Amino acid sequence: MTAPLSVSFARSGFYVLLLLAAAGLAHYFARKSFLRAASTINGFSAALGAFDIDLLDRVVVGGAARLLRMISRLAASFDAWVVGAMLQIVAGTIWAVGIPVRMIQSGSLRSYMFAMVMGLIGFLGYYLYLARHSIR
Repeated sequence: MTAPLSVSFARSGFYVLLLLAAAGLAHYFARKSFLRAASTINGFSAALGAFDIDLLDRVVVGGAARLLRMISRLAASFDAWVVGAMLQIVAGTIWAVGIPVRMIQSGSLRSYMFAMVMGLIGFLGYYLYLARHSIR
């Protein structure tokens, strides 16, 4: 069974007030120990801050940034030299093959019909050649 929300807030508030009262009493009765503990915590906090700046920020984060910049440069170089060169080869080949095709395409129906008839004669001639040599 859960307590209503107002009861749980009241209980939390009571614990916060109790903790503040205990800290106030500790400060009043053991002021030197309290200040010594606060300065120790302050020194520890400064040491952790220096650790964070020196090791984590400079070495870990800076090293990861340098590594990612290097990978980015390698990927850009690969893209420019390898992928770009392959695309240039493919484009040049298609352009070179397209030159004779553009010469053949005149737009005249007679030339297209002539090319089809020549292809049919070549196709039939090839199969007649194969049939003649397979009989022997």
